[in-house]
Amino acid sequence: MNTIPARESSSGLSLKEAAVLSGVTEKVIRHELASQVVRASRTAAGARRFSPQELVYFCLVAELPIELPRKDRRDLFDLLARGAARRGRWRRESQRLVLEGGVPVILPISDLVKRVEARVTLFERGRARAVSLQRSPEVTRVRSRERTQAPAE
Repeated sequence: MNTIPARESSSGLSLKEAAVLSGVTEKVIRHELASQVVRASRTAAGARRFSPQELVYFCLVAELPIELPRKDRRDLFDLLARGAARRGRWRRESQRLVLEGGVPVILPISDLVKRVEARVTLFERGRARAVSLQRSPEVTRVRSRERTQAPAE
């Protein structure tokens, strides 16, 4: 199964970045955090950070046509974010997830994982490019000139 490489919690995605990349609102993520469905790591300053694996959860839940009970959402989050093979009524079978019950629900996730991988990769490239531009000698020279020039009156 495609898996998104894990990242260090200090370089994870902010709440705002996670919301944008997963296509849900910040309010949705905050609600999942407050109801203790989702657990996010924190930076030394206390900001929450999310891994790309956790984005798969937000994307999947947003695409489901029904709302899952809190326990099923928590188990699904653990299954996806922690890489477990089985959690509660959920189990992972190669390229799909299965919710066991009277009528099993089968969710293919390979396309979703690929979409999240592509979004995160594109975002990371943009972030790396922005950082490298900030540190380039040309940008530094332009900023130095801007600071030394007096404002036109």
